[in-house]
Amino acid sequence: MGTTIKRIYTGLPEHLVKEVLWVERNYRINELSHQPGGFDIVIEYKSGNVLGYDWIKRPSHYIEKILQTEYIQEEKGFHQLTDDEQNALALKYIRAAYARNYKDKKNYDSAVFKQVWNSSMSFNTIVKALCAFEEDTVPFKNRLTVAEKFMKHSKISNIKQLNYFSLETGIVSKSFTKPFEVSGSLELGEMFHWDIFSEFPTQILEELWLNKQPDIRISDMSTTLQVTAVIEVFYNKVVLQVNSPSTGIRMVNDIPTIIKLYPTPFTLIVNDNGIHLFSKDKSCITIGGNPDEWVFSD
Repeated sequence: MGTTIKRIYTGLPEHLVKEVLWVERNYRINELSHQPGGFDIVIEYKSGNVLGYDWIKRPSHYIEKILQTEYIQEEKGFHQLTDDEQNALALKYIRAAYARNYKDKKNYDSAVFKQVWNSSMSFNTIVKALCAFEEDTVPFKNRLTVAEKFMKHSKISNIKQLNYFSLETGIVSKSFTKPFEVSGSLELGEMFHWDIFSEFPTQILEELWLNKQPDIRISDMSTTLQVTAVIEVFYNKVVLQVNSPSTGIRMVNDIPTIIKLYPTPFTLIVNDNGIHLFSKDKSCITIGGNPDEWVFSD
C-alpha cells in the first residue's frame, strides 16, 4: 500500500465522505495498527467529528480502548461496565460506526463499508455489534488469544516452562518443570497466585525481590501478586501493574515468624507468548512454553 495510502469510502453515506479525518500512524500506540491489513472503521461522533482508523485487527476491542481512553475518567475499566453502562456511554458520544474488512491488497479496493451500529440501536452495544461484524467477515477467526482466555477464566494449568532474563547481569535461565498452575484475575485489586519462584536459583530470586531483607526464606514467601493498576487491555495483550507481597517469613531458631515487607512493583504482561513479569531493573520471568498446551478453567 506504500507510504501514501489510498483511501476507500465505498459504502459510507455521501455526507461523511469529505468529513472523514484519518488518524495518523504516530498517534496509534498499538503495534498491530502499524501492520497492514484487517479492518477500517469510521466513527461518527455526536460532536461532529468523523474519524477513520485503518489497519485495525479487532474493531470491537479498539472501540473499547477509544471509549476507555477518551471518556472514562474513573479507574473502572470499560470491560468492567455492564451492557447498559456501555450503551449509555456510547450513546452519549457516538452517532454511528462503520466498518469494512480486507485481508490483504487483493480485496483492499473492493471491500465496502457497512453501518455496524448507530445510536438508535439501543438493543445492542457498539462492542457486540462490532464483534458480530468481525465474526461475520472473518469466519476463520475462532481461536481465542491467551489474554482473551485469561480474561474469561481464573485458572491456567499444565504450564511446563519458565524463562528468566536479566539485562543488568546477563543471567539467563530456562527451566522445564513439572506442570504447575497460575490462578487469579486481571481485575484491579485482585490477586495472582502461583508457586513457581521456588524453581529458580536463590541468587535469581534475591535479585527479583528488590526490597529483600536479611534472613528471609524466599522460598517460603507468599507467591501472591496484587493487581494495583490496569494499564492496557487489548484482545491480544493485557498490561498490569502488580505488587509483591507485604509479608514474608523470617526463621528465628527454626521458628517461622511473619514479618512486614515493602511491596515491590512489577509490570505484568499477558500475551500469546506467555505471562511476563518485569521488575524495575528489567529482569523478566516468563511463564511460557507452549500456551496451546495450557488448560484454562474456573
